[in-house]
Amino acid sequence: MEQRKKALQERYSIAFPEDFFQFWEFACHLNPENPLEALIEPLDINLVGPFEFLGGRFDGKEPKLSFDLHWRYYRDPPEFFTVLQGHVDGLHWGYYFDDPNSLPSCVSHYYQNDAYALSQDGTTLFDAVQNALEMVHEDILQDTQYGLEDSDDARERISKLNQLSEELQQYSNKYDLTTTEQERIITAETWDEMGIVIPEELYRPLSGHLKSEKLNEAKEALNAGFPGTALKFGKDLWALNTEEWNHHAFELLDAAYAALDRKLLQQILRNHWKYRDPVLAYIDILDDWYL
Repeated sequence: MEQRKKALQERYSIAFPEDFFQFWEFACHLNPENPLEALIEPLDINLVGPFEFLGGRFDGKEPKLSFDLHWRYYRDPPEFFTVLQGHVDGLHWGYYFDDPNSLPSCVSHYYQNDAYALSQDGTTLFDAVQNALEMVHEDILQDTQYGLEDSDDARERISKLNQLSEELQQYSNKYDLTTTEQERIITAETWDEMGIVIPEELYRPLSGHLKSEKLNEAKEALNAGFPGTALKFGKDLWALNTEEWNHHAFELLDAAYAALDRKLLQQILRNHWKYRDPVLAYIDILDDWYL
């Protein structure tokens, strides 16, 4: 495992938080033969992305594309690293690193095929899965109430959820996860609801009302030493996701990451931009298409 940790860091150019490896241990406990599918029953969730490297999917293979593209969804911001995949409307979870040089930030999720808004799930994958458990539990109760699910089936599913929740709690209690907590202090809100986290002196708010006015203002602010302004509006345009504004989003984010010395995020942005395709929900760098 120590060798895989080192190799994973070399391929992603990032040191994943310790809870990532602790969660892998938990998945191996649940399903020793196939830990990548440890959450299929009862959550319908797969472990993907860097977990697949730990699971041996890359053994003996050298993909041509960068690892930071693996399981990168079309609408993912560069800060988002997918690690869990749901099976409804492009639901997926990932670590959200505001600055890869200063880890960790948080775990969040969103629906690729729904309104573009990211939700924070806490600081660890254990937090995220516990939240998912509670959401599924609530859905089952509602479906049963409206006669959409048989009561016996509901009781069986809830029993499995409760068992998984107990095991999740037992494993999370084994680790001092509080040491990884880090409050995200938002400098400015963004349309994806994640906001930006930067030193306040690197940001000044926009005053324009039209997008064209804001674009010019953001560029001026960037040149004046306020890269946070370009970062904020670049992320807003990324969330807007229109043919007219996508290129402007890329240019603002590219310049902002460079000015903020967030070189890995700039690299991811450029890699993703090159292979970004609205027809594909996400990129699997082991697909024949890329090999």
